[in-house]
Amino acid sequence: MCGEFTKEELKNLIWECDDNLDGFVSEKEFINMYKKCITDENEEEGKKMFYLIQFLMFDKDEKHEITVEDTLEILCARNPNNVDQALDNIFDEEINDDNNVKKKKVKKESIRFLEYAQRMHDLSMKKRKEIANAKKILCEKIQQEALENAKNKTYKK
Repeated sequence: MCGEFTKEELKNLIWECDDNLDGFVSEKEFINMYKKCITDENEEEGKKMFYLIQFLMFDKDEKHEITVEDTLEILCARNPNNVDQALDNIFDEEINDDNNVKKKKVKKESIRFLEYAQRMHDLSMKKRKEIANAKKILCEKIQQEALENAKNKTYKK
């Protein structure tokens, strides 16, 4: 596999989708996990197993790392209009310049699973924050409209 998991990490990976807690992942549990992760708009599902499956799909040659070329075919099929952004999300890395003053982006040629999983987790967290912020803005707008409607009704008497 990816050669980077401890026994405890593998137990946690299985636990994320082991609905009946028997220590194994059945076909039904696997399918449920995959469907939940695909449709998880609120970014609330544990996704390490999902990320592992994605990574293994990219790592066709079983090199235990993926390259831009490895990912292109699948990314083109999934996101034909957003391939560049998807590649940037996976392979771009911010590093400090020589003076440690400013960060610059560089594109890595390949990454291993743990780095891939961390990047996908970071993207998930960023999406979760964006969703929470959008909900907050919507709630504030609704609250403001309700206050204004209440004021207008009070003054119309």
